[in-house]
Amino acid sequence: MSIVKFDAWDPKATIFVRPREVTTDLKFVFADAPYVQTASSAFTKKDQNIFLCVDDEAFEQKLNELEELAATLLHEKSDAWFHKALTRDEIDPMLCSIVRGRPPKIRLNLRPEGVAVFDDSLNPLDEVPHEATATLIFQVRGISVYKDRFQVEMLVHQIRLAATTAASPAELGNEPRFL
Repeated sequence: MSIVKFDAWDPKATIFVRPREVTTDLKFVFADAPYVQTASSAFTKKDQNIFLCVDDEAFEQKLNELEELAATLLHEKSDAWFHKALTRDEIDPMLCSIVRGRPPKIRLNLRPEGVAVFDDSLNPLDEVPHEATATLIFQVRGISVYKDRFQVEMLVHQIRLAATTAASPAELGNEPRFL
């Protein structure tokens, strides 16, 4: 698979293939998609999720296009995949969006096998920090469909932390700094 920068990524080129039934209630539709490299952005980690803080309309628009593609596909293939025809009016409220809040936070999953984490000099690190600014490489993994909801699943494969520089005492001056 190739890696594309986020600006060059076309989410509409993502190819979703026939779902696999994991359990009676859970189906997973696999995707064939490139690895995508984000711009440097702040993130927080909670459990096995990364919440990427991106205040970029183009980023949000591309993710909305990806979710629209998934909803359209589920509508068009519902008879064959789920053995019943679903209308768009039934599908649209089922979407659990990966874009949440203002400014938008994008939910990405950490790869269960682990994520390669590097500092700004490309030295490997043992774990994903709970908060940082970094460039991420992710891949659209597919669509998970559980009972009456679905969401696009995106897995983080690599994280490169941004350089952090501490201010010198001369730069701080005599004024106290508050967070």
